[in-house]
Amino acid sequence: MVFYNKGLELEPENEVIMNNKGIAFLEINQKEAENYFKKALEIKPDYATARKNLALLYNKAKDYSKSVKHFQILADNFPDNPSYNYDLAVNLGDKFYYETRSLEDLEKAIKYFKRAEELSPGFLKAEENIKVLKEIKELYNN
Repeated sequence: MVFYNKGLELEPENEVIMNNKGIAFLEINQKEAENYFKKALEIKPDYATARKNLALLYNKAKDYSKSVKHFQILADNFPDNPSYNYDLAVNLGDKFYYETRSLEDLEKAIKYFKRAEELSPGFLKAEENIKVLKEIKELYNN
């Protein structure tokens, strides 16, 4: 932590140091980690690493709506990145299951799993996830 503090003393607007300090706080103080990821994004809103770390923090905290918000930004900014599309789909599925039971979230999850599969065939079993979500959708439609 001393190195990050010294780094920020020398470069108070360094988004990489802010992000890394957030990572250092992840296991000991999630609120502090969140603050550093947000500060990194204030400095550089398109800093994908900090945005992904913030989205993962929200996922770990089971705040799927916030996680989806940040993965959506990543998928929009980097539409050809299969990981961001896949992560968005997973979090939309979690949001559907744990928060909303909204068919809109389910349909979006299917859409982004398909996008990940198109970008990288066989990507992290996206096709299997699509099948499962379509079966769930059928159950809801009946």
